[in-house]
This record gives sequence, structure tokens and C-alpha cells, in this order.
Amino acid sequence: MRNWIIVFLISAVAVLSAFPASAADDDQKITIYVAKFVDSSGETGRSWWYGAGIQDVGESFREYVKNALLATGQFRVFDFEKTAEETEELNQIAAATNPDASIDQSELEMHEYVIEGAIVNVNSVQKGSGGIGAILGAATGVGGDRKLDIITVTVTVNMRDQKTGETLFSEKLTGEKKRESYVVVTDQGAAATGSSGERAGDVGFALDDAAWKIIGFVLDKFPIQGTILKVVDKGKYAYVDLGSSHGIKEGDLLLIIEYKEIDLGFEIIYEAKEVGVCKVAQVIDETHCKVGKKKGELKEGATVQVASKGK
Repeated sequence: MRNWIIVFLISAVAVLSAFPASAADDDQKITIYVAKFVDSSGETGRSWWYGAGIQDVGESFREYVKNALLATGQFRVFDFEKTAEETEELNQIAAATNPDASIDQSELEMHEYVIEGAIVNVNSVQKGSGGIGAILGAATGVGGDRKLDIITVTVTVNMRDQKTGETLFSEKLTGEKKRESYVVVTDQGAAATGSSGERAGDVGFALDDAAWKIIGFVLDKFPIQGTILKVVDKGKYAYVDLGSSHGIKEGDLLLIIEYKEIDLGFEIIYEAKEVGVCKVAQVIDETHCKVGKKKGELKEGATVQVASKGK
């Protein structure tokens, strides 16, 4: 890793008037438009597991991705796209009703980034039923066998920069949910524990798993940052303003970052240098955790950055 890297460009990411903030204010947060995912799996509108239906899997997945992005606390998230054409249309409507109500183009810029993709496949696999337990059960009159339901959702996704057209990442990934149930066998036949509704509901868990894998790719591009609030135990531990609402878990590694402001005359950029590493020892609540020093020095007011984070 290079010691010095350019982290923020004011014109490209967010307007930072002073030292980079830890928990970004809304006007400093990156804006992301999450498009409805195309359902190329063919599952939308179909009946799953005895009538438990999926209304619109592409729209549902959009909501999972939006909620996961919002849970990080790092982004402003939208499900509608602001375009120059839509802005002009709004202005024409406003001018027809109230000339003073027209909207300035700068107030309705395109969102900085777009996440879009497709649901490729939704699949259900059952393993383990009809095994030795069921055979013995049929012979003795009572018995059973464990069964594993595996629900998978495969998606393709890409994230692009609206202003430059650059694709930040393009991935194919799979979300998964496993549920163990039990097949009970008597002399009247076999019956599985667990309802069809539970299996249908597991599609939601698989979508959520896939959404958080996408967040991992997003946060590789835009890492979560926080601030060391207080140093304790003679510099061995410190409290940081990041918690469960940012997806922080015990054992996560945080980089300790120092910033250098460089005035280029026409814009200001910030260069960042990694000066240490700390490890999350305890997640206290939604917005706080306790970290232990691994490398470098813990200083009050220092910026920390999650190295890489998914769910």
C-alpha cells in the first residue's frame, strides 16, 4: 500500500470545508440512486411453496439494497433518478403555475452514483430427506431424518459514476439462506416440520444476504470513517463513534488515518496516510465501540477508517 493516497476530491465526492468529518452530515454524504433490479429469473408473480407468492422480486431487492446502504450511515440513498430532462420538466410545470417556483438546476443534479443490476436466478434445494432415519422410521413405525433447505438468489450488479460514466465495480454474486428442518416418519407416512411460508420467507433472507455482499463492494470504494472520542487504559484502548448501525462487529480492524490538506489553487484535496491499526474489542451500542491498539498510537480526535466491511 502506498503511504500517501488521494482520498477525497472536493469536486468528485463531497464538499468538505474543513477536516474530514467522521459521521458525515447529510450534505456531505455521497448520493446513490438504486435502480429497480431487472427480474430475469422469471420468479416475479409466480407462486412459491403452496401459494406463498413473490410480488416483484426486482423491486423487493431494490429495497434490501437501499436499507443496507442506509444502515451504514454513510450514504444518502434514493430510488428515483434526477436527470436534466426531469429537472426541465419540473421547471416547465412550476413556471406554468408559479414563475417564482422554478427549480435551480444545481438543486436537482444527477445523483453521484448508480447501483443497478438483475436477479439472475432464485433457487431452492433440499438435502437430507429420505435418509437412513426415514428408512428406519418406516420399518419401526416411528423415526425421522434431518432435512436442509437451501435458498439461493443469484444477482448481477454494477455501480457507476454518473458524472464520468466510469464503472466502479461489476459483479455476479449469490445470497443464501439455509434452514434445517426434520422429517418425521410414522406408519401413516412422512411429514416435514417447518412451513411452506418459512421456506418462502427464506427468499427474503437470501436477498438480504446478497444485498450486504453488494454493500461490501460499495464500502471497498467508500470506506466508513469515524473519530476516536476518548483514549483510556494508558493508550491501550479507545472509544470510537462507530457502532452496530454502521455494521461494526467485534474483531473488525480499523485503520488510523492522518490527513494532509493540499490547496491546488483551483480546488482542495486531502491526502491520507495510514499511521496505525486498531481492533474492535466491544460494540457498545448503535454508534459507539471500544477498540484496542494493534499498531501505532491512539489519539483523541484521530480519524479511523474501516478497512473493508460487509455484513
